[in-house]
Amino acid sequence: MRKLLPFLASIGSGVLLAMAYAPASIGELAWFILVPWILACRHATPRKAILLSWLCGCAFWFSSMPWLTRVTFGGYSALSLYCAIYFIPLGWFTAKWFGRNGAQGKQKNIVYALLGASVWTASEFARTSWLTGFAWNTLAISQHENISVIQIAELGGTYAVSFLVILFNLGIASTWLRYREREKMRMTWHPEIALPLLLIALSFAFGMTRLKPKPSQGTQPAPLEIISIQPAIPQDLKWGMEEIINNYRLHLMLSQEAIDAYTNAHLVIWPETAVPLPAVRLIWEHPMPLMLGALDWTPEEEATGKMRNSSMLFKDATTKLAHYDKQHLVMFGEYVPFRKQLPFLGNLSPIPEDCVPGKESGLFPIRETYATPLICFEDTMPYLARKAVKRGARLLVIQTNDAWFDPKAGATGLSAALRGSPQHRAHLIFRCIENRVPAVCCANSGSSGVVNKHGVFQLTSGRNMKNPPNDYVLKEEPYGLGYVVSQVEVIKDHKETLYTRYGDLFAWLCALVGAFSLLWAWRIKNSKSSSSSSDSGS
Repeated sequence: MRKLLPFLASIGSGVLLAMAYAPASIGELAWFILVPWILACRHATPRKAILLSWLCGCAFWFSSMPWLTRVTFGGYSALSLYCAIYFIPLGWFTAKWFGRNGAQGKQKNIVYALLGASVWTASEFARTSWLTGFAWNTLAISQHENISVIQIAELGGTYAVSFLVILFNLGIASTWLRYREREKMRMTWHPEIALPLLLIALSFAFGMTRLKPKPSQGTQPAPLEIISIQPAIPQDLKWGMEEIINNYRLHLMLSQEAIDAYTNAHLVIWPETAVPLPAVRLIWEHPMPLMLGALDWTPEEEATGKMRNSSMLFKDATTKLAHYDKQHLVMFGEYVPFRKQLPFLGNLSPIPEDCVPGKESGLFPIRETYATPLICFEDTMPYLARKAVKRGARLLVIQTNDAWFDPKAGATGLSAALRGSPQHRAHLIFRCIENRVPAVCCANSGSSGVVNKHGVFQLTSGRNMKNPPNDYVLKEEPYGLGYVVSQVEVIKDHKETLYTRYGDLFAWLCALVGAFSLLWAWRIKNSKSSSSSSDSGS
C-alpha cells in the first residue's frame, strides 16, 4: 500500500483540482490541492516523478473536460493525454531539487517556490502557444469567481494569477517538508509560506481598489442596449435544409419579439453559425443593425471544400458594414492537422472539411464605438482580445455555439454537470479584466449576457419566447430558448492596461526563469541520500 500512495496522491490531486473549475467551481481547492502531488514528487526519483506528474495531469484533464466527448471522444482522449504532459516539468524539477539536498532551509525553500512557480507558469504559457495553442483551464481560471484577487490579470494576464496560486501550493509543500524532515515539528519562522500570503494580500488590496466605484471623468456615452438571441437549437437539428429554414425563422421570430419589446436597442446579435449558408437570403426589415455568425466561402474555397467561420454586421438586408473571419481555429473541431497525409485523422473531427483562418481582427462600428467579434473559443486566447483592443475595439462580442458540448435545455443531474459552457464563460471574465473592456456573449445555448470590465457576469434581462415550441424558459433556465437584453457601459476615454500594452511580458519572464531552472536541474546530479544538508538560513 505504501508504494501506491504516491500514485494515489498524484491522481487524487488531479481529480480534485478539476472540481475547482466550473461547473463545481470550488475555487478554494486550487490553492492547496496540488500539495499531495508535489510531496509525492519530492520523494520520487526524477524518472518516477515524470510518471506521477503525467498521471496527475491525465486525472485532471480527463476529469475537467468530459463535455468534449459530445464533440469527439477521440479528440477528448488525445487532447487530455497531450495536455497532461505539461504537468511534468514542475514534478521533475521538484524531484531533482529535493533529490540533491533533501529538505531545505527557509532561504532555499523560497528560491524553490519561486523557481517552481516560474516553471509551472512557463509550462502553461507553452501549452497556450505551441501547436496553435490550447489555453483552456489554466490554473488561473479556477479563480474566476474570486473577483478581488484576479484583478491582477490587468498587470500580467492569467499567468500572474496562475503564478500566485501555484506559489501558495509550493509554499505549503516546502513548509510541510521543513516541519517533517528538518525542524522536527519545531515552531519557527517560515517565509516560504509568508511570501505567498503577502502577495495574496497585496493582490486582494489591488483588486479592491479596482472594484471600488470611481467618479466618472467627463461625459460618458449612454450604455449600449444589445439584444442577444439564444435559439437553443440542438446540434443534431441544424444542418438539414428543412431544419435550416426552420431555424432561420426561429431567429427572426425571437428577434422580432425582442425588438418590439426593446425599440431603443442599438444592436441585435445572432450566435455563431446562425446562418449556415451564405445563399440564404437575409430578410432583415429593421433599422436596427444585426451582427450574425455564418459559414462563408469564396467560389475558389467552395471548389476545394474549404469554408470560413465568419461574423458579419448588417445595417439592412443589402448593406454589410463589416466582416470578420475567425482567426484561431479549433484543432479537431474546425480543422484536422495532416488530414491529407493521414486521412483516418478526419474521423476525430465532427466536420468533413477544414476551415480557413482569418488574418486580422474585425472592427465593427456600433454607435460611437467599435466592437470586435470573437467566435467560439477565441475568447480563451488572450492575444486575440488584446490585439483587438490595441486596434481600437472597446467592446468584445462573443458569438458561440455551445450546443456542441452542452446537453439540451432542462437537463439535470449528471447530464447537466457535463456542460462545457460554464467553463467557457470563465475564460471571458479574464479577457475583460486584462484589457478593462466589457464583453457581450451571444450563445446558441449556454450563458448569453454581459461581462463588465471588472469580470462580473450579468444576465441583465431574460425573456422567453411567446408560444415557444418547447417548455424551456430562458429566465428560469439559462441554457434555454429566448433572448437576453444587456446594458453595456463602454468607456469613452479608455486607458491601456499594462497587459494590453505589454502583453505576455510576465509569462515570458517566467519562461526565461523556468527554462534556466530546468537547465540547471538537468545538469545537477542527485545524491543517493535525500538527507538534509546544513543551511545557515534554517
